[in-house]
Amino acid sequence: MQCSRGYFNTDTWRITWITPEIFMMTEVIRPNEISPPRNDIYKIMSIQNKTVTMVNYWTGWGNHKPDVQKFRIQ
Repeated sequence: MQCSRGYFNTDTWRITWITPEIFMMTEVIRPNEISPPRNDIYKIMSIQNKTVTMVNYWTGWGNHKPDVQKFRIQ
């Protein structure tokens, strides 16, 4: 899957489905030789028209609460 946020560069991700509503995205293109790939875990809450509402569960360092995000399907 490829995705971008407006003016940012496009990222390429591998999708692994855990359940029909939960999936993990793993970065495919390495930003450099020493960084591990980024991973994001999402749960789909709803799909209405061309808007998907999902919860992003933090997988990195630190303690962050789950974050609700909305994406537009193109």
